[in-house]
Amino acid sequence: MAADSQILLQPTEEAQQHRKSRSNATDPSNSSTPSTRAHHAYNWRVTGKQGGCFSHLSPLFSSCGKFLFLTVGCEARVHSTATGDLLQPLLPEATTRPIVSLFLDPSNAYRLAGVYQDGSISVWDYTDGALLKQLHLTDQRTVVAATLNGSLLLVSDGKHVFSAEWSTKTATLPTTQVADMKACLGLSSAPGLCFAWGDNKVNVFPIQKEKLGQYEQYVLASPATAFAADATHFAVSDDAGAIYLYHHAARNLALPPRKLHWHAQACTTLQFALDGAYLLSGGHEGVLVLWQLATSGKQFLPRVGTAIRAIGYAVKLEENTVKVLSASTLLATCDIAGPKRASVMCSHGEEVMMAAGGQVQTWHSQMATATGLLNATAQSFAGATQVGKASIPVPEPEITHMAVSPADCWTTPFEEAADLGYTKPHDQVSLKFWQRHAGSWRLSTRVDAPHGVARLTTIQALGGDVFVTAGEDQAVKFWNKNSVRSSDDAAQAYKCTRVLRFAQPSLMHERAPALRLAVSGDASLLALSGPPAPHTTDASVLLVDPATRQICATLAGLGLGTLLDLGFAGDYLILVGQYRLVCWCVAASQVVYALRWPERTFRATLTCPIPTPISDATTKVAHFCIATQESKQATGASLKTISEGSHKLFIFGTHAAKPVFREKCPFKTLAVGALTDGFVVLDETLVLRRIGAGPAKDADVALTHDSSALTVTSGISKDGQVRVLTSQAVETLMPVATANGAGASLASLEQCMAGLGLFLLGAPSPATS
Repeated sequence: MAADSQILLQPTEEAQQHRKSRSNATDPSNSSTPSTRAHHAYNWRVTGKQGGCFSHLSPLFSSCGKFLFLTVGCEARVHSTATGDLLQPLLPEATTRPIVSLFLDPSNAYRLAGVYQDGSISVWDYTDGALLKQLHLTDQRTVVAATLNGSLLLVSDGKHVFSAEWSTKTATLPTTQVADMKACLGLSSAPGLCFAWGDNKVNVFPIQKEKLGQYEQYVLASPATAFAADATHFAVSDDAGAIYLYHHAARNLALPPRKLHWHAQACTTLQFALDGAYLLSGGHEGVLVLWQLATSGKQFLPRVGTAIRAIGYAVKLEENTVKVLSASTLLATCDIAGPKRASVMCSHGEEVMMAAGGQVQTWHSQMATATGLLNATAQSFAGATQVGKASIPVPEPEITHMAVSPADCWTTPFEEAADLGYTKPHDQVSLKFWQRHAGSWRLSTRVDAPHGVARLTTIQALGGDVFVTAGEDQAVKFWNKNSVRSSDDAAQAYKCTRVLRFAQPSLMHERAPALRLAVSGDASLLALSGPPAPHTTDASVLLVDPATRQICATLAGLGLGTLLDLGFAGDYLILVGQYRLVCWCVAASQVVYALRWPERTFRATLTCPIPTPISDATTKVAHFCIATQESKQATGASLKTISEGSHKLFIFGTHAAKPVFREKCPFKTLAVGALTDGFVVLDETLVLRRIGAGPAKDADVALTHDSSALTVTSGISKDGQVRVLTSQAVETLMPVATANGAGASLASLEQCMAGLGLFLLGAPSPATS
């Protein structure tokens, strides 16, 4: 080919200088001193913890009825029954084991006592949160249940029942074994009596110390799933949903119980009303049933939410919410909400929006409280499952992706099922646009099947009120407001205004990889995942100008393997691959650093900071968070056979390859979101941890520095409009040619991309250019 018909791919002066500085950086003799390394390792830490999962202990009220006591792990919390606000957290002295029982001190109504799993007991003054006394049960290493009746304290380790005399004057409480049981699941109290239940037996103990060995034992027809007792009756339920009411005051063990049956599945909780006239039951149906004991009649409080786990004039729901009920009307007066078990999280300032199932919860991280809840899928029914065509159970809708715009207008797509047996492979995939107006959410637009039968893989906010989506059909769609409908913003609809579609001839008969998408902070640049180069599995990345829809640059040969995630952190593009993490400087078109993952890492999720515009200078350091998961198997195990190993969390700065924060998480990480001053992490215990700047303990990093293998060549066309960025390893796979010496912008770049099997539709093909 003539010299005047070539675009010369020569390293720029900037690239040569970067290559020299990189070689010096990887030289062991030029490594940073320990004091320099420690500077970055001691500036991030966990600054606070919020939320948590409410335990299944029945809610406890103060004697005046103004306060409600709930437990979260080892912490007891005091809430207002009028507003649901958290008034006081009550913490133990040293233990981290969970609370198994909570009760008020009989000698002082303002003292609250909590029995822990390790046998320790904390006594607080709940009015000011002061820890007054720390007690311990002798010879008790594990406690699974406890109850207090007057001065008699009964505890159980799961197979035995022990008694102790309650007193706060001594530091230890001696225990005495009073009964053996095959399995003790719980202890309960009623006036003058204590109950121990488990498996198919119920033991009834008198509270007199000298008569504890003279307990009565009831043998049930089937194992109990829930238990409740009052002065004359005790009730148990079985796994079929039936409730059996025993009259223990009759002292006749042969007297048959009365049967009450409405629940289709096992009851999860039972509770007698304070006047003894009603029995309250709850289960997986999410319906509170009120049984009138005199007539066996029943009333219902339907649609309280999800499955009911505990009752005590406050209903503990499975979705980590407690509803406080009025004693006179049994209607909910307020809700106390903890974090949802979210799988998708995004941020808007200090607000964190978490998607769990078909709901979106708004959580304010500074106030540490839930500020809103949206049922995005609008599904509310009483029952365990819905049935569709051909009696196929229909799963509950689930939100899979979510994005929030700076204008508080956000969108959430959801899928009802992957395959329901219909003609379409993915049925009822919807994209919904919501706008917050006067503190409430309003549905603006619903788009069914936004990418046809293909799944939606990514959704991002493009600045203002514009959104962009990508799907398995290899199409990128832009969604804008339709100003024709109304001048009122709340009434405007969304529609698709532009489409970028990428065809891949080499993958025409194969399943196309999921298209990944990221948007820069100032919405001036899109990063899209491209196909791998021929005969390789190394992914490429395209940088696209959303205004002109032209490809500005192509990044390939970076040794990523399959691209797992990508995103922008200030002036930098972060690429998370199967084998490497790469930090790319957009302004300088250079690889800043690259790291190899440990061999057992099989999943990595990227969370980028709150978007900021790309600047001309690269002096500002941005931070991003990566949550990884390692397998227990050796390298090469199939994803279907991988068992979950350790979960780790890394926070990197764009200035250096060493993470500024590293933690081996004790629990599984569910979701990570960005805040204005750091990140927030939700784990499987539903605890939200804020991570920000501050002193932190240094830790060694199990990542291998691998920047030397990623020396990048910057090739620029003669007209200066096209830049092709590849590594030295794949330069021969990307020939660039044009019909004249002046160079071409988009058409010549398509010829360069032909080696990757990627073409941009709507532009000249390589055969005609």
